[in-house]
This record gives sequence, C-alpha cells and structure tokens, in this order.
Amino acid sequence: MKNICFFLLFIPFVALGQHAQKITKIDSVLTYLHQRHLFNGTVLIGEKGKVLYKKAFGIADPQTLTSLTTASAFNLASVSKQFYTMMTMMLKEQGKLNYEDLIKNTYPYFHMKISLYGI
Repeated sequence: MKNICFFLLFIPFVALGQHAQKITKIDSVLTYLHQRHLFNGTVLIGEKGKVLYKKAFGIADPQTLTSLTTASAFNLASVSKQFYTMMTMMLKEQGKLNYEDLIKNTYPYFHMKISLYGI
C-alpha cells in the first residue's frame, strides 16, 4: 500500500538507565506524527535480543479500516534487500558465515548449489 510508511529504527542505546527515557521520547514523537497523519506503520526497537518497544500506529487497509497490529505483514519488495545485505555483512564480520557458504548448508531442503555470494 502506498499509504503505509515503513520505518526501521536502529537506535543505539548507551546505558540501561536511558532506555525508558528514550523509549518515552520515541513514543511521543511517533504518536505526534501519527496524530497528524504523517506516520502509519509499526515500530520495533530491540537490543541484544530483548524487545524494548513494539507498537503499531494506524490502519492496515484503508478500504476496510482494519487497524495495524504489531503482527501485521507488509509487502516490502525490494526495500528489504539493503537490510538483508547489511545483516549478511555483519554476520560475516562476526565470523558467523562466509560469502562462499552454500545456501543448502542452512536450508537442507534447498538443493541448488548457490552460495550467499551468488544471491
């Protein structure tokens, strides 16, 4: 849907004591934007596997006025490629994978010999 804006927030948190204050500020900014019809989407902020903030703003379908939920699915198409690429580069940097690794090593049901580099 062209009316749905999808935002990914990658926010580094410096100290644990600052989480609540930053989350409150982020929530008020997103609420402000949503109330003025400038933001419609879902936001998830996490750190080290822990969810710090998860909230949905707006509607999923303008025709039925179905509300968005934090479980709503989005058609991201090519927008997601840059995020998967960055994630792959970060995992390579951490030594958790190599570009030469075959896809079937992770997904045994995938029978073609294609490496991560080949994707």
